[in-house]
Amino acid sequence: MCGICAYLGKKIAFGILFHGLQILQNRGYDSSGICTITENNFILSKFATTNVNSALEQLESDKQLHKGTIGISHTRWATHGPKTKVNAHPHNDMNNKISLVHNGIIENYKEIYDKLVQKGYTFISETDTEVISNLISSLLDEGFDMYDAITNATQILTGTWALVILNKDHPNKLYLAKNGSPLLVGFGIHNDFAIIASEQSVFSNHVNRYISLDDKEVMVIVKEDDIIKQFNPEKKETQDIELLKHKLMKTISQYISLSPEPYPHWTIKEIYEQPHSIINAYNAGGRLDGTSKVKLGGLDSKLELLLKIRNLIIIGCGTSLNAGRVGARFMRQMGCFDTIQVIDASEFESFYIPENSSNFGILCLSQSGETKDVISTVDICKEKGISIFSVVNVVGSCISHKADCGVYLNSGREVGVAATKSFTSQCLVLSLISIWFAQNKGKSINIR
Repeated sequence: MCGICAYLGKKIAFGILFHGLQILQNRGYDSSGICTITENNFILSKFATTNVNSALEQLESDKQLHKGTIGISHTRWATHGPKTKVNAHPHNDMNNKISLVHNGIIENYKEIYDKLVQKGYTFISETDTEVISNLISSLLDEGFDMYDAITNATQILTGTWALVILNKDHPNKLYLAKNGSPLLVGFGIHNDFAIIASEQSVFSNHVNRYISLDDKEVMVIVKEDDIIKQFNPEKKETQDIELLKHKLMKTISQYISLSPEPYPHWTIKEIYEQPHSIINAYNAGGRLDGTSKVKLGGLDSKLELLLKIRNLIIIGCGTSLNAGRVGARFMRQMGCFDTIQVIDASEFESFYIPENSSNFGILCLSQSGETKDVISTVDICKEKGISIFSVVNVVGSCISHKADCGVYLNSGREVGVAATKSFTSQCLVLSLISIWFAQNKGKSINIR
């Protein structure tokens, strides 16, 4: 329940970073912070929410201190260490040379912490994140350059991370690393700035295309003559962003509301948005052809693959799992498959997959498309060559990329923690998928 926003470009970074944090606050937060670089010095502001002022309100009061055109920011929901200013991100190393923000959990942080203490490194927080900053610092002290220090650090770490890192001696570079936690890089239309974010909503129409980092990937974004480029570690030189065109995806233009007004809170607002989200799930009728048939372009492209599935497992967590149970009922009524199971992704293990899996398939459900346990299930199934299709809401999310094909909900951004419109949209889309399988398997129109 944490969020990341970073910026590198020509404008003063603070405004873009702060707006990004306002969007990310829907994830829930008890502290937030921003670090920028001015004249090779860190300008660090971070606060914990109090009974009087929120962390963001306190952060805004430091606006005039931040003049740099590069910066990182973070909203935090405490996991390691209590809700305090010192535990808020960004976290600097002992030598005050690097500053970083982190989403994820480092499982072996205590082991690394003990080794660093033995080497003389000191810590001021109770977080696993500060361990990362001092680990990278220790590798710099051993003579590694910044890229190699980060790469070596990620080989030592166990767990999940999305990292954005500053080095005050390199005020034109953002260092990124990702494993198991989403990290996106968006580019301005003229490649004159980059925004790094943990979710696509942060782009908020600032950028028109982006890439998603792969697990275990380390990347360096560089500003040269006001143009954003990528550092190529093999050639030890920068290269044009256009060379990443095989990975570039278009952003979805969307209006991002920062307030539930005129409703008292987000949940009731999203309840009242359900008629509109249901129309979107039907694609305003575009997914129906008026003759008791359903058109799902995302599945039509993989028709031959999907019709081989005779035994299906539906995977999800929380509300998506409950939607899966509703969908399974539709599919059983229409005779879509020989067997249908619904399994909580957190409980899925490889023994659920039969030895002969040629007629076996997985349907993954996730509003965000980033649910960790669902992603783990997808990875297990991909290794065994299982056919995978998905129902997700967020376009370009991890699960949508990993699946062979899928259907989007199109229900819009959901801020409330309790799922409302995404649940009804999932149920509706699952009914459409049931009809799609029934019609393509020649089931009676009356059943459909």
